[in-house]
Amino acid sequence: MVPELTVMNFEQSLRFYTEILGFKVRNQRSAPNFAYLEQEQVQIMIEQFHETGWNVG
Repeated sequence: MVPELTVMNFEQSLRFYTEILGFKVRNQRSAPNFAYLEQEQVQIMIEQFHETGWNVG
């Protein structure tokens, strides 16, 4: 299972995960911004918050 995180600032979040934590971009798309990231055996997905997304809480 790969967690998908909704982020408010996609560019800042992508920089954090890639430049600070060392994740590599495996797949990326825009509209809405989305990235599938991996580091060794760990994968996460990040997606820009948008009104039509799956938003909980």
